[in-house]
Amino acid sequence: MPELPEVKAKRYIDEWQLPAEIAHQLAESIDLSQYFEAANLISNAPKKTANWLLSELMAMLNAESLSIIDSKLSADNLGKLVKLIEDGTITGKIAKDLFSEIYAGNLNPEALVEERGLKVMSDTGELEAICQKIVDANPQVVAAFQSGNERVMGALVGQVMKETGGSANPKMVNELLRKLLG
Repeated sequence: MPELPEVKAKRYIDEWQLPAEIAHQLAESIDLSQYFEAANLISNAPKKTANWLLSELMAMLNAESLSIIDSKLSADNLGKLVKLIEDGTITGKIAKDLFSEIYAGNLNPEALVEERGLKVMSDTGELEAICQKIVDANPQVVAAFQSGNERVMGALVGQVMKETGGSANPKMVNELLRKLLG
């Protein structure tokens, strides 16, 4: 006897701390829950996997009037994409930029990211030099930050991300900028 939707939703909430609404949405369809569980086996990031499945993938499927069974994107490849985001190999922005291409060709996201050199920049020395350049070029923003305006940090982070073509690790950028701004 297959697991009933209510039991499955409760399991998703208890085991993976999914919000109730998302857990119920996934559990309502056997096909959707099987796809989710297969993708999550690879990503090991249940919330992020559920979000990508229910937002990005379902939007593609709905646009083509397809169901999850007819998805061009395998659960394995969705799981790999989420894992790349989760482990910091790529940013969510890079993933979104690649998603329609990955979906259309059921491409292996790991291979595509490697082939295109899209891994997040994690070289601390290079990133610190870029952050220093941005700090030096923005004395007014730096002064505003140092006088207590935390919101201006976003402007500096944005400029670093622009300088790196979105390939910098945003968490690392924030840490480096805070260190430089003392």
